Amino acid sequence: MPVRALRQKEFQQITISRRSRPERHSEPPSKTALSSDSAQSPIWMQADEVVIGIIKEFLSSEKCKNGFILDGFPRSIPQAEALDRTGVKIDMVLDIEVEDQKIIDRMSGRRVCPACGASHHIMYNPPKISGKCDKCGNDLVIRKDDAPETVKARLDSYHGITEPLKDYYAAKGLLTVVEGQDKVEDTSALVDAAMSRLK
Repeated sequence: MPVRALRQKEFQQITISRRSRPERHSEPPSKTALSSDSAQSPIWMQADEVVIGIIKEFLSSEKCKNGFILDGFPRSIPQAEALDRTGVKIDMVLDIEVEDQKIIDRMSGRRVCPACGASHHIMYNPPKISGKCDKCGNDLVIRKDDAPETVKARLDSYHGITEPLKDYYAAKGLLTVVEGQDKVEDTSALVDAAMSRLK
């Protein structure tokens, strides 16, 4: 999700990711939006009542009184139904579409340096010497989360559990689809254009 594009709209962003509590960004917005993408961290696989409790708690806070973005929630039909029961008004559901193979290529091509933390990509930012960190010369490694089999498993979970939300929100007239581009700034521009339609 191109977070920079979302911040430009000054929404209160609530991100469900690796942490057990929502991350908070920016100042309260004047409208609400919801966003979901296909390769987030699997905290959404926790029991629904846990995630709903976290979200409900923050949505009732003063910071969210004028609007917010939910990034990474809901992740399933039961979560969406639970969100509906809270009475929260959603103005837009934003789906950024990227082909599975592109996601696999992008994530499995990442290489990191365990010594200095530098990051490379074998296609988009290759090291000068194959397998070696440009900054410190140590061996680059592939993280377990970026291994092709891990990425594929997460995509399988997405297609089975999260993807049905597209039909759920399309039936409510809330779904907006943006095609993910090769460059982040191009995807960000499309997200901005979609969100500019919020009155």
